Amino acid sequence: IKMHNLSAADAKDNDVIRLKAKALTDILHGNFLVGRLGVIIDGTGKNYKKLKEARKFFHTLGYDTSMIFVNTTEEAAQKNNIEREKSVPPKLVTKGWEAVQKNMGKFQSLFGDKNFHIIDTSQPLTPKSPVFTKLWKKIKAFANMPVHNPIAKKWIEDEKILRKAK
Repeated sequence: IKMHNLSAADAKDNDVIRLKAKALTDILHGNFLVGRLGVIIDGTGKNYKKLKEARKFFHTLGYDTSMIFVNTTEEAAQKNNIEREKSVPPKLVTKGWEAVQKNMGKFQSLFGDKNFHIIDTSQPLTPKSPVFTKLWKKIKAFANMPVHNPIAKKWIEDEKILRKAK
């Protein structure tokens, strides 16, 4: 389906479904936050300010954060767009790709060397690619790390006290 070729009626139906999915995601997201469960934010990285604000929000709740920056060439991005079931005009792909490239250094500064990981998908990868193995080890290490955020440490102590009181 070429998104830019949809009829007005189909585009409207698509938007309705998308809005329902976003609303459900927001509800699930809220439940995860209340329980302080792990959260993954999936996005293109073209809007630095939006991601920076999201990271700040999560830090105020006590989360430690890390970023996996999936990088590719513009050529690979265009190829992936063509092969995707729902594609967009090539000009939008170029505009988005350029924005993401411009933000890479900003994200690296925001998350720091220890919590910023780049994976290059310019060439086809398989789950057994060394790149994935290396990245998986970093993700596991981050997930198993003790909490560093002082807000989270306080929340954990408070939860322990609440559970003992029950």
